Amino acid sequence: MTRDIVEKCFEKASASFDKVLRESGQTKVVLEPSQLFNTGESVIKNLGDLSCIEFGSKYLFEPRHTYEFNSSAQPSFNKNFELLAANLLEQQELGYSNFISAEQPRQVERLHGIFEEIHPEIKFQSLEFSLRQGFVDHVQKVVCYTDHQIFERFYRYRHKEKFSKSKALTFRELQTLQPGDFVTHIDYGIGKFAGLEKKVVDGREQEAIRLVFRDDDLLTVSIHALHKISKYSGKDGAVPSISKLGSGEWDSKKAKAKKKVKDIAKELIELYAKRKTAPGYAFQEDSFLQAELESSFIYEDTPDQAKATEDVKHDMQQPHPMDRLVCGDVGFGKTEVAIRAAFKAATEGKQVAVLVPNYHFSDATLSHVFRTSFLYASKNRLCVAL
Repeated sequence: MTRDIVEKCFEKASASFDKVLRESGQTKVVLEPSQLFNTGESVIKNLGDLSCIEFGSKYLFEPRHTYEFNSSAQPSFNKNFELLAANLLEQQELGYSNFISAEQPRQVERLHGIFEEIHPEIKFQSLEFSLRQGFVDHVQKVVCYTDHQIFERFYRYRHKEKFSKSKALTFRELQTLQPGDFVTHIDYGIGKFAGLEKKVVDGREQEAIRLVFRDDDLLTVSIHALHKISKYSGKDGAVPSISKLGSGEWDSKKAKAKKKVKDIAKELIELYAKRKTAPGYAFQEDSFLQAELESSFIYEDTPDQAKATEDVKHDMQQPHPMDRLVCGDVGFGKTEVAIRAAFKAATEGKQVAVLVPNYHFSDATLSHVFRTSFLYASKNRLCVAL
């Protein structure tokens, strides 16, 4: 319980204090633990004046009120949606309120689509947050199921980010820079990183970045202008030409690069204008089979996976040819995105060719998705060509 945890921490602090006292020749260099921390007894004494709620079978305080809970865990449906629907209907007829918790709205849409086809009379409210596991409260007559248990997916804990990704990456790159590394300043060009130094500006000490350019010209950049500096990226092994401060060389290079970008943009605009006017096949909205297939994946979609899948499906439902490339590192779920798109095409009678270079079908994910796709395709006499 809490008192035991506090007591252990206090004992730890006392042991550390005794060690410091011995090593300092009995000279008190820090305050005693009793002056800094609460003991277990003092915590309990302070709680005595407050209203406390205790859970479990072991109690410290004398209970004034006792509440009995009559609840049960969420049943296992083994992704059998007929069984799930029958259970929800039974609870609904008994006067229970049905709730389904899902962090991703897409999961709720899938369930709505499934229930509309098999049991449209089912009523449930969606909760847009994640729960570790579902339950049935027989006192309040509340049924609360979780999407990851229904779809038999692993529950994933999420940690709140303390810093934005852009800032964290920028400072992390700065920490990895070594003196002599090539960097690019947006205003002055390519130089070498020469470390950090502290400068006094308006009576205040600030950290600054030292950059060395051609002819050993030195530029000091405030840490607040870090967004103007990036690590140089070019051909592997190729040594870049260092810029000269005070010359128009860097401005000239930027002007040429802008012109090339404009030329490429013009070509792309003309190309995509032609593609927009070219006729294509517009696929229909997701079917019940699509929702059932996607629910068979045991891992919950990552935010990037979910967005990529939605973007791909959106493109497929347009009346012009699709043009999209999905990129990602190995093991980040590109195959699942591809199979979702392939199955969507197969359910409308289209042939699908899946090219998998240098890949073995013994891979667990690939084997699962193809096996599942063939199962659904064979049931509906669809053709999938590999």
